[in-house]
Amino acid sequence: MKKYILPLLLMPALLISCGDTSFREKTSFKSLRGLQTADTAELEKRAKEYEGDSSGVPKYVNELSNIYYKLGFAYQNDKNWDRAIDAFQKALKYGKDPASCHYNLAVVYGNRGKDTGDGKDTALSEKHYRLALEKNPAFSDARYGLGILLFYEKNNKEEGLALMRQLVEKNRDYIRGYFALGKFYYEMDRPERALAVYEALYAQLERRSDRVEEVRLYKQQCRENIDRLMRELSGKH
Repeated sequence: MKKYILPLLLMPALLISCGDTSFREKTSFKSLRGLQTADTAELEKRAKEYEGDSSGVPKYVNELSNIYYKLGFAYQNDKNWDRAIDAFQKALKYGKDPASCHYNLAVVYGNRGKDTGDGKDTALSEKHYRLALEKNPAFSDARYGLGILLFYEKNNKEEGLALMRQLVEKNRDYIRGYFALGKFYYEMDRPERALAVYEALYAQLERRSDRVEEVRLYKQQCRENIDRLMRELSGKH
């Protein structure tokens, strides 16, 4: 019997950082909201200015949380994992949304662990995914990321499977979760369950009328997976 390789959609995109409309404008600077992750030098300059003024730090904690959050993405885009970790930790310290900070720390630790092969980073990635879910149980990206990490990096397939199953039950619009769940079942030698997942997803996509091009591509990939599985299963009989 020929065994096929089912594709898995990519990891979720990183969370988009958000500006702070309460930023107190200084005439020599752009507004914080206008600064993007590409403005690394300007962000670093502003962080240094506010942290260097001991009387101003309590006043600007909200701004500093946003500055370091943006810096975390900037360093992450440059694959500067150490500085990204430091930035997201400071964003957390200054009061940025804990679930988002822990999620991004999980992503960065996971990436650094892949680069270095250090199992400690994988453990830290797992820790921060769990903290993100503790802070926000409805955080779909964190549940997805933890499921992928457990299944592939920690070889904890049963918990990874359970998390992905929970994800599609809680958020039926999270299409990547269905693809991952189907692939998990397949890699655990349960092709019938994988087929049922993809068939359920295809039926759901058939009812969608939004995001036409994106849905079309999902349907195409889903159909290919269904056809592969049906060919494989037919060879069993």
